[in-house]
Amino acid sequence: MANRTLRVVCFSESAVDRLDEILMWSHYADKHNGASIGFEFPDGITFPFKVVRVDYRKERIVLNLTEGLSASHVQTALVDMLKVKSLAWKYEREYRLMTSPQFCVQKQLQNSKHADFFPFKPEWVKCVDFGVRASSQEIQKMKEFLQKEYPNMQLRKAIFHPSDYVLEYQAI
Repeated sequence: MANRTLRVVCFSESAVDRLDEILMWSHYADKHNGASIGFEFPDGITFPFKVVRVDYRKERIVLNLTEGLSASHVQTALVDMLKVKSLAWKYEREYRLMTSPQFCVQKQLQNSKHADFFPFKPEWVKCVDFGVRASSQEIQKMKEFLQKEYPNMQLRKAIFHPSDYVLEYQAI
């Protein structure tokens, strides 16, 4: 049911601890080969999407089936479950954008599967950071596209700090 009615996009706060940031690059950016996109959404948006902060808990949410299975009850329970994650992931400082498939654009991928993409306004994109291991060729391809489509966006490349276990960023 959720696959027919809901789409979720995950984000992290920009203020993630510098030590935790290395883990994020490893988990979500192809082990430092990928890119991180910095968004800034206007305050107060509730349609066609809503951005909610993830609540980190020790225990899972329990769905009380004794209250019945009305559509509104199930929808509320589903949204509540989507806003919760284990305490183990608290370092991510995650937010989730939730929307309906009707507000997404479906595109065919190279493997012939389809995926939904949420369209966003170019002014919401503030920066793109490339991982420490991102190839020069990929960075150049992305840079050419991004500078044409998003001329005011900041582009940076992550580098390892010379002595600490943290990342620094250089403008490119």
